[in-house]
Amino acid sequence: MPARLSPLIYAISLPLLVFACAATPGALDPPLERTISVTGTAVTHTVPDIVVWHVTTTSEHRDLGRAKEDSDGQMKALLATARELGVEDKDMQTGYLSVAKEYDHDHYGNQGAFKQFRVTRQITIKERDTSQFDAFLTGLIRSADMEVRYTLESSRIHEIRAETRLKSVALAREKAQAMASELGANIGDVMLVEEQSDWGYGPMLANNWSWDDRGDTAAIDATDGTFAPGSIEVRVSVGTTFELR
Repeated sequence: MPARLSPLIYAISLPLLVFACAATPGALDPPLERTISVTGTAVTHTVPDIVVWHVTTTSEHRDLGRAKEDSDGQMKALLATARELGVEDKDMQTGYLSVAKEYDHDHYGNQGAFKQFRVTRQITIKERDTSQFDAFLTGLIRSADMEVRYTLESSRIHEIRAETRLKSVALAREKAQAMASELGANIGDVMLVEEQSDWGYGPMLANNWSWDDRGDTAAIDATDGTFAPGSIEVRVSVGTTFELR
């Protein structure tokens, strides 16, 4: 006669069986999410139409009042020259200012007697007519002893960046589709789109000069046409994640 389980043993065994099934790895896990993540990077080149001049003036004198007076004269001359060349006040901004004491030093580097005060000032001037580059440079160096460098920019940078951003999104989708197809799959809905933080605007072209002798400007002729704007680069990267089917 076959053995029969008592009602008590059966009642205990059934919950244990249900628990064992529920504890089986993967039994109640959600389905694995299949995605593909890529980054699209687009680059647009454009001819710059703005020259930004970064000018530094320095005056030195044992008398602080005289050093400041000379510095004021340099700055006023630069501002006047910029206005004569058609620059509006909104495109000129004075910046860094430093007043420092300088001392003599012996050959061991030990500080000696007071030597002079040094007043250093900076101004940024935005020139919106690149055809006047040579005339602008000539006018600047005739107006003050200075150090000068410039960068090139575009007045359309925001518009160009917006266009480049859309190109990068399209490139990201194209890249994701190509990679998925190679693996025998397709891309589905987009799950994430974010602009990368390492976007760039450049290289911004820069040049530097030091000019300490206003008396010798004959070698610089504004009619020579020495300026070639070239192009500047606007780069945008966008990260995307697509569903993989």
